[in-house]
Amino acid sequence: VDIFSNALMVKFFNNHKRELSVVDEETEKVKNFESAINYYFFIAWLIYSFTFLIVQIASFYILVQQYKFAQINAAGFAFVWGMNTALVNVLWRILRDLTLFPEYYFSVKESLIILFEKITIIDKEEKVLSIEEKKGEIVFHNVTFGFDEQAQVFKNLSILIRPQEKLALVGYSGSGKTTFLNLLLRLYEPQEGSITIGGVNIATISLESLYKNISIIPQDSGLFYRTIKDNISYAFPNKDISKDLIDSALDFAVLKDFVDGLPLKEDTIIGERG
Repeated sequence: VDIFSNALMVKFFNNHKRELSVVDEETEKVKNFESAINYYFFIAWLIYSFTFLIVQIASFYILVQQYKFAQINAAGFAFVWGMNTALVNVLWRILRDLTLFPEYYFSVKESLIILFEKITIIDKEEKVLSIEEKKGEIVFHNVTFGFDEQAQVFKNLSILIRPQEKLALVGYSGSGKTTFLNLLLRLYEPQEGSITIGGVNIATISLESLYKNISIIPQDSGLFYRTIKDNISYAFPNKDISKDLIDSALDFAVLKDFVDGLPLKEDTIIGERG
């Protein structure tokens, strides 16, 4: 679940493939678990159904015999039979409700289908930025973008950002500062115009290469429901990060003493959002 609330962090750290594999692995576990649950509940239903039938027949037979030999009157007969039936009905409903639990799997499955719907922003080519292109200018060429026709954020926006130049975007809320960055990250595509890095249109650059070459410090710090170590090493999913590097990061964040005081230290699980 934490990948949904941290969707932008997944994109910024270019960990789509890693998270997809995690989702596939967890989904397979859920599917296997639910299949086993369905099987055992089916067996339980059979056993309970036969038991229910036998108990009801036996109870009715005993009550008839007692009534026949005047060991119980009509009122007692009705009371005992009613209590017996009510108890059996309660047990029946409990088991029925428990069997509804596996249906949650299908709800999860439907949600995952929505999650993996074909996206509109895709890699048209597998072009990777070269070292020379990385050092080039970032240029917005007559970029037009809006969330609908009546509310355009940018109209024929042209801007040049030179190598090593520092640029601050200042404006009122809703003026397009975040949208400007999202266009550069290809979270949105321009409706008109183009954006280039080192003379290369970013629409032709693979998303993996693009995200690898852009560093972002988000306003909100995203934390995953994983260990402290996993969160620190999130930018290096395929590498075995040394403890020295983890300690160095904790020292830099002034968290080393706090983490060392935890029972599991850097292996402590962080709750979602911390």
